[in-house]
Amino acid sequence: MDQETIAYAKQYVRFQNVRASAKTDYRGQSLGTLHMDVANTGPRDIRELDVVLYFQDAAGNVIATERATAISPRLKPLAAGQTRDFMHGFDLMNAWNRSSPGVGIAYLKLK
Repeated sequence: MDQETIAYAKQYVRFQNVRASAKTDYRGQSLGTLHMDVANTGPRDIRELDVVLYFQDAAGNVIATERATAISPRLKPLAAGQTRDFMHGFDLMNAWNRSSPGVGIAYLKLK
């Protein structure tokens, strides 16, 4: 990302209502789901957005990271002033403290 895109991300891209849950499916496998709202409070449309999720243990140490696509180039861009729900499934880790993971921006492409 160039400096202009990084500045836009810091000023205008917001992750709200970040919440994680865990459940066991019908086969007995434990799965995690992350839901959050991605808000674009700036004047430009977001064409692509990849995020990095930081999972921590009880001591606050990062034990795993996952990259996920929040805004896909195959779908409609996130327009200026809009918010969109994002959901990502992941495998549960035994050491994960079950709190909402930290979220960072890995890649951002503006329209």
